[in-house]
Amino acid sequence: MMSSLERVKLTDTLPVGERTYTFQCVIDESKCTGCGICAIECPSRIIEMRPRQIPDAVPLCTQNCVAENEIRIAMFNVRNGGSYESAWKLITEVNPFPACTGRTCPHPCEDACVRIHLDAAVNLHDFERFIGDYGIEHGLAFEEPKEKKAEKIAVIGGGPSGLTCACGLARMGYRVTVYEEHEKLGGMMRYGIPAYRIPKDVLDAEINAILKLGVEVNCGVKVGRDISLNKLKDEYDAIYLALGSQKPMKLGVEGEEMAVPALDFLCEASEGKLPEVGKTVVVIGGGSVAMDSAMTALCHGAEKVTAVCVESRYEMPAFKRDIDDALAKGVEILDGWGVKSISGKSIVLKKCVSVCTDTQEFAPVYDEDNTQTLPFDTLISAIGQRPDTTVLSKTGGVKTDGGGFVLIDDEQSCATSVVGIFAGGDTAAHSKYGYVAGCTGMGSRAARRIAAYLSGSEPEDFKVSAPVMEEIDQLKYNTCIARNDSVKNAPSCCDELIATLPKDKVVDEIQRCLVCATAVASYTGPQNAKQFNIACNNCHNCVSVCPEHAISFKYTLLTKDSDFQFSD
Repeated sequence: MMSSLERVKLTDTLPVGERTYTFQCVIDESKCTGCGICAIECPSRIIEMRPRQIPDAVPLCTQNCVAENEIRIAMFNVRNGGSYESAWKLITEVNPFPACTGRTCPHPCEDACVRIHLDAAVNLHDFERFIGDYGIEHGLAFEEPKEKKAEKIAVIGGGPSGLTCACGLARMGYRVTVYEEHEKLGGMMRYGIPAYRIPKDVLDAEINAILKLGVEVNCGVKVGRDISLNKLKDEYDAIYLALGSQKPMKLGVEGEEMAVPALDFLCEASEGKLPEVGKTVVVIGGGSVAMDSAMTALCHGAEKVTAVCVESRYEMPAFKRDIDDALAKGVEILDGWGVKSISGKSIVLKKCVSVCTDTQEFAPVYDEDNTQTLPFDTLISAIGQRPDTTVLSKTGGVKTDGGGFVLIDDEQSCATSVVGIFAGGDTAAHSKYGYVAGCTGMGSRAARRIAAYLSGSEPEDFKVSAPVMEEIDQLKYNTCIARNDSVKNAPSCCDELIATLPKDKVVDEIQRCLVCATAVASYTGPQNAKQFNIACNNCHNCVSVCPEHAISFKYTLLTKDSDFQFSD
């Protein structure tokens, strides 16, 4: 009886006359970013990661981060004895709002995290939030510029994009003035995002850190109403347009004047000026603003709140987190219905048959005969908004598109049609900047582009030197470690929905980071036809999962005339 099993070599069992192949597994190191997915997915464990001599590759989390954060390096530094203050300084090099973005960002970085192939993504957004709160708690401040420059820049809009740009320029020594039409700074972080997501004291603390750099502020001033863009062009050496996107889109149906624009509703709630909403509220829209409007209505006395959207549940544009929060709060979602008409205190809905065309263009198709009617005391329209940029094109010559978005050369330059005027955030036409983190990322980039314009030099992209590893622990690519998530608070109209991750859990999460891009993949199996399938299963997992398409298999047919030399 056999005491052990030995795998039979396929090359030993081939009948006479059968074709024999040998192969090579080729890894293009110039493409490899050292993510380690191939090592995780290789069932034979014959792909290993070895130290990258020049760790200049960009990891997947950083590639997906719209705020340009280098979270993995911040984590690595803390794990190796660095302070939380150093992590705060690194993150705030590009994002002065880590406490705010850590609370609101949908964290696409985690969607790309390599650990998804092993267990679960590293909790990057809770680490960022913890670092932001640490900075506030310990009164950390931005370093003052060594010298003041003569040039003056006007930033129009005191939201996340405008304030991030102002912060970046002020840290370089430029004189910056922010013009904001509201009475307080913060933009949608203050007036559009409820306090249960971003507490006002957290927002104020991060704004005050920026103002301590000497940034001047003119609140209650609207460009086009109180001051012209042409006057600002005469007074300043450069201008950054970050007006946001606050002009509500029209429903285009009879009786739409009965609906309150969602941002107006949220703004009034933020300022404590919201009138009674009544017992029954209907919200039109399936985005995150709609979900927040619905939850805010419940917080202000509504007994029944229904969110109506044309999309099916899985198509809704709201972040899943926001949908889950709304459902947990008691919001009812009526998906697959559009608005037919509004009359008195009722809204007539029509069934939506399809939302998009074959080319994914938004073009809902309805069954006009399939209808239902909902009563309401308050009706809120949350179907989207556009920038109010009419004054810019009329008085400043800044070109806009059909939707009112400011046209820029590209998302890197942020340059408009007028020399010396730049634009970004929700004001510019770019889809990924529709949330706080994206706006801060563009504001940071705009600051560097404006500085390059004023100095006549080439712009410098933000880049942090990654650590050089002496050796790579292969075990970490097949060791599962449970993810640490923050705890949800009890439902309340005033308290935050989610608590900040405790320090001990943050330490555990730091250990889970694989520090991608510090290694390069290496095939360690035999490049030998006689041993092929003894080590390598020929499954091609490594080829299919590599995000950079850096791995390929090359096969060679062996004949009696082959000059191929077998390896040992």
